Amino acid sequence: MTHRGIITPTRVLMGGMGAVAYCQHAVEEVFQPILYHGILAWLDDILGYATDPVNLLEVLERVFASCQSYGLNLHPGKCYFFQRKARWCGKLVSSDGVQHCPSRIQGLVAMPDPANAGQLQQFIMSLAAPLLKIVDDAAKLAGGRKTKQLCRVTLPEVGWNEEHVTALRTITEALLSMVPLAHPDPSKAVALFTDASHEFWAAVCTSVEKGDLEKTVAQLNHRPLALLSGRFTGAQL
Repeated sequence: MTHRGIITPTRVLMGGMGAVAYCQHAVEEVFQPILYHGILAWLDDILGYATDPVNLLEVLERVFASCQSYGLNLHPGKCYFFQRKARWCGKLVSSDGVQHCPSRIQGLVAMPDPANAGQLQQFIMSLAAPLLKIVDDAAKLAGGRKTKQLCRVTLPEVGWNEEHVTALRTITEALLSMVPLAHPDPSKAVALFTDASHEFWAAVCTSVEKGDLEKTVAQLNHRPLALLSGRFTGAQL
């Protein structure tokens, strides 16, 4: 709305509150017939997968057909074909499973101990969500969550001590030994484990052999499919 009237854009504006959701919706509309049946798509990053080269070519043809029908152009310099390992959305995807890119992990491990809330926020938002409560407290003290405001808050002001430093270093060490996530296998059974306390919840989903279901949980050969955790908020408490 301006002094000359109401101006309605015909394209999604970068930085808009709903821009990401709209773009993702558009991508899913374009590739809906093959989404999760040959490709994964997140915004402008598309990952195609198949069990052999012939099936991969079929997936590629369907991707091109969808792009052609919607007038969507692809950048040849950003396309990679017949990869045994592919970097997609910060993950390294291969036939062995899904894991974080080693270069990304090394960058986090090499980070020095944070001195203020802004530096801590950068680490947490990169990967380590379990320490989010500390940043929340720091953000309230700073009056917002902008990095410039958080950088004015030294961590001792929000109760940061050696115990927190040790916890952060434990997390960075654990990053180096993260277990890759397995791909879903229809021939195997899925095991789901959940747990919760008054404030937090967690869930682990693994893949196990169907013939081993009579064994105890500790005896099963688990391959992790998903690891989830969070904190109860609002009406959940």
